[in-house]
Amino acid sequence: MIHMTAAELGDLANCLPEIIAKHGIIVMDHIDLTNEGFMHLLVAAGDVVQPYRQSVQSPVSVLDSSSTLPVEGGGELPFHRDGDSLDYLIDYVFLYCKEQQGESSIYTTFVDYKGANAELPGNIRSILGERVFLTTFSGGNTVSYTPLCSETGLLNLYFPGVRGSPWDTRIEGLDEQSSCIFFSELKTYYVNSKWFYRHSWVPGQLLIFDNIRYLHARERGSSFGRRVAWRGQVKSNS
Repeated sequence: MIHMTAAELGDLANCLPEIIAKHGIIVMDHIDLTNEGFMHLLVAAGDVVQPYRQSVQSPVSVLDSSSTLPVEGGGELPFHRDGDSLDYLIDYVFLYCKEQQGESSIYTTFVDYKGANAELPGNIRSILGERVFLTTFSGGNTVSYTPLCSETGLLNLYFPGVRGSPWDTRIEGLDEQSSCIFFSELKTYYVNSKWFYRHSWVPGQLLIFDNIRYLHARERGSSFGRRVAWRGQVKSNS
């Protein structure tokens, strides 16, 4: 991860691939963006990818913690990587904290799975590399994949959803209890590894991360102050 200054924002698009490749996550503080300015950043970084699992179709998603919507609201989301096929491939995700009222303990958490998976315990690696995972989304469509052998050559993995999550995942050949134990062990390994990062938000903060390298999740703590954020996703054209 690297912290950059607001003064460096104008040149970011020109060097984004190199910075992301080296650091994985970029954080910039004290950024004042309009919706148009945020959209300009996305366009300058590559081809904007339209989200398709949200209630309102717009290139810029508004994430409002006071909403009960599964993706755009403030509920928890388990670890996942956006994009699940070669037709829906996302390189960079942009998140901008537009406003925050009172204390808010909504966190975005990340795990560098490429680093973490190089040190996976053997029992976890065998399941990720050999078993078929089935993720069913709220729209009813199901995606099947073997996480370490996906068609993209990436880790295609959606952790099972919490209540209200827009997806759920099961593993072929494992009963519900065994599947829960596996995901619990994998999450414990990720969260306690040196490859894990928990980000606490402040208003005016812009975060860009490498969606090819990181799984991410949304956690919610005990404070419930409202937070409004913008989200955009980009496929690199370089």
